[in-house]
Amino acid sequence: MKTLLTRSILFLGLCTTLANCNRKDPDIKFSKVNHVGITVKDLSQSIRFYEALTGVESIHLDRLAGDRLAKLLEMDGYDVRFATLYLENLNIDLLEYKKPAPQNADYKASQISAMHLCFEVKDFGSAVARLKKLGVTLEGAEVKYLEDDGLQEGAGTEVISFKDPDGTHLQVMAPKGSFKRLKD
Repeated sequence: MKTLLTRSILFLGLCTTLANCNRKDPDIKFSKVNHVGITVKDLSQSIRFYEALTGVESIHLDRLAGDRLAKLLEMDGYDVRFATLYLENLNIDLLEYKKPAPQNADYKASQISAMHLCFEVKDFGSAVARLKKLGVTLEGAEVKYLEDDGLQEGAGTEVISFKDPDGTHLQVMAPKGSFKRLKD
């Protein structure tokens, strides 16, 4: 309980500090994302899945372990094997925990703190066909956002949801309007 309280106080302090800092200071601005980490059950299986999905080979395979890290991270042991896939604009770290013992997460997209990873494509139809060819089970229907859906911008954007072998929420999107990246 003490650790949770300490982390909450530190988080609130960080929020206050970030809200009051100079947004034009390049040393403080968090304008790029380096990676997303996805905890997996079977690293080899997940490497195969993400390599087939992205068309990118994992170049880096490594391990972090030891009592020092366990103590610093306040964990009961620490031993993690990981692989990194280097995409054009984001790295994906696949993490297989040996210690602490991994646990399955079960969440719905509407739950607070739930996240998903969305891959951007130009040709939506070809991307969906590729997912089906890979044997990926699609969740729900293919969606094309319309102005009638309440959007102010972005009509014509197409999206489909699916999960990786461990249940991580993923999407493929062909963005239009406000869904497009500001910079390529």
